[in-house]
Amino acid sequence: MDDISVKKKQIEEKLNQEKMTLSFLKESLTKSDHITKNMLNILASFESRIHKLEDTIVPVHKETVDLQRRQSNIDRSLSALDHVISYHHVYSNTEHVIRDAPTGNLEAYIKNLERVIDAIEFFTQNNPNCLEMTHLTSLRECGRESLEKEFRMLLNRHSKPVPGNVILDCIGNEEGQLGEELNVEHLPEKVIEDLSTISNWLTGPGKTHSLDFMSAYAQIRSSTLVRSMQGIKEIRIMDSTHSSGKFKASSGVSTPTRKGISKKKDLRRVPSKPMEFSRKGSSLQTSLAFDSKDGKEEHKDEKSDIDASGYVLSCKALLKLIESERELMKPVIPEEHQNAIFDKLIEAATDAFMAEGETIISTLKRFITKHNYSAIMQTFPILKQFRQIQPHFDDIVQDTTAKTRMRFPNLIRILELTSSRALEEFADGIKHGPDKHSNMPKDGTVHELTRNTLIFMDQLLPYSETVGHVLATQQEDQMRGFINRDKGQLTRITAEYVQRVLGSLGLNLQLKAKVYESVTLSSLFLLNNYHYILKALQRSGLLELLKEGEITDIDDQYQMLVEEQKNMYDKCWSKVLHYLLEMDKPGPAPKGADAKLKDKQRQMIKDKFKGFNTEFDEIYQIQKTYTVPDDQLREEIRKKNFDLIVPLYRSFREKYEGVQFTKNPEKYVKYSPDEVGKLIKKFFDVSA
Repeated sequence: MDDISVKKKQIEEKLNQEKMTLSFLKESLTKSDHITKNMLNILASFESRIHKLEDTIVPVHKETVDLQRRQSNIDRSLSALDHVISYHHVYSNTEHVIRDAPTGNLEAYIKNLERVIDAIEFFTQNNPNCLEMTHLTSLRECGRESLEKEFRMLLNRHSKPVPGNVILDCIGNEEGQLGEELNVEHLPEKVIEDLSTISNWLTGPGKTHSLDFMSAYAQIRSSTLVRSMQGIKEIRIMDSTHSSGKFKASSGVSTPTRKGISKKKDLRRVPSKPMEFSRKGSSLQTSLAFDSKDGKEEHKDEKSDIDASGYVLSCKALLKLIESERELMKPVIPEEHQNAIFDKLIEAATDAFMAEGETIISTLKRFITKHNYSAIMQTFPILKQFRQIQPHFDDIVQDTTAKTRMRFPNLIRILELTSSRALEEFADGIKHGPDKHSNMPKDGTVHELTRNTLIFMDQLLPYSETVGHVLATQQEDQMRGFINRDKGQLTRITAEYVQRVLGSLGLNLQLKAKVYESVTLSSLFLLNNYHYILKALQRSGLLELLKEGEITDIDDQYQMLVEEQKNMYDKCWSKVLHYLLEMDKPGPAPKGADAKLKDKQRQMIKDKFKGFNTEFDEIYQIQKTYTVPDDQLREEIRKKNFDLIVPLYRSFREKYEGVQFTKNPEKYVKYSPDEVGKLIKKFFDVSA
């Protein structure tokens, strides 16, 4: 019961609290209604007042806006009128400036011209037939002509040729290298800025159908380029005259030396003139220009005037200069016109360069026609470096016309075809001539054809790839197509050519050897020549070249030929050996110093000694006039002769030394073994 009582009490207390809360809410609601009514009254009052204000202000506002619009129209009209009036004063305000030259005042001159252009555009749109339009157009033309004159004047005044020594300093010394960039100020920076400003105006606001100023640029810079190249040519002439060698040292071109041939003692030096063939009737003969006075006079008209190192130098200089000109024109000539102007700019200098190339080609053809192949060796350094330079040339002229782009490659191709013709005619000349009866050495020494051919082949070594290109060019021309060949293929082509020339030389020598009536002299002639060829191949790079070209048995072939001719030469002793070996009838067998011989036996012994003496004397007298120019080979043959004859003669003499076969032994026993040996050692010595 107590719990119910407590709970009832709690409920009553909570009910009282709720009643109090309800009473508070009712009181608050009453106050809120009162406030709402007061606010509605205030708002209604504001609305009434705003309507009254709007009725008063809106008409005033509309009138003010209208006044402002009218004021703005008046201001714009006055401004437009002032602007129009200003165009009518442009001619009078700018005439005195534009009629004068822009020299020294280019910026102000351009600004005044721009005012004239604006005025012309205005009258063109609004009143094209007015008098002002005529005056302004005339003024614009005057300004354009003045700017073009200023453009030409600036170029003429400041365009100076690049000194030759400056060009030489930047050209590379290594083959195929153009060296460092040509760092030279063709025009002052301020002049370039002025030229660029004039160019931009003439091709921009003041553009017309005439682009004479660009042609003037091409003409003036072309003349400067030609003069720069002329400076190089003058240095070349001076160097050629005074032999100072400056430009040759800078050009990276060197004259090939005769490796392994001219430097070896056992290979005789020959006159410093490559192979030359001259036709007499139907025969082909060798001709040499010796360093004697008569020789010089005889061949002075055939001296080659090809300046290989100088021409390569000119090529490098030209590429350096035109590359520099290309950079110079970029800020001056608009991009869309640069290729055409550059093409015109380099035309004259390129023409002069190509003309010299054509002269070289004509000279080469003239020498080939005369069967003189000295000039071809001067074209190989040109071709070698031109092929290395060609990528630079192609890069510089890549955006010019096809005609310009192909001039340098065409020059290389013609040089290669002409050189190829010379190589083929050289090989053909060895194969079919010279006439076997002509110019044969009486002493059986190395023929000048052999010497000159090996010198010619050796001089090809520094240019083996170039020779490969030359020979390949002929093949491509015959096939009417281009064949891309690597270094190995080019070496193989050159090696095959050398092999072909050596084969032709061998056949020619065999024909020549048949001229000799003496078999001994014929074999000695072939021995000397084959040995010379073998040594020349071994001591130069020719053998290595042949091996690189997969021709590996040449030295073995020549070694076999040398041994074969040595054996053929040994047959010269056959008659002497006939007596020493007593091959006809066996000699008597004396039993002692007092043994008596029959008359027939004594006569047989006398005949043997007499026959030996006669044959040996004949061989000695003949072979001391023969020549073996190689020291080692000469001593080898002498030793072999000594070893063959002296022991046999000693035995032969000792056999009959104690036999009384004659009352005058000194008449028949003419030589002692030592004397025979000494005479044999005098073989191939004309002074003996």
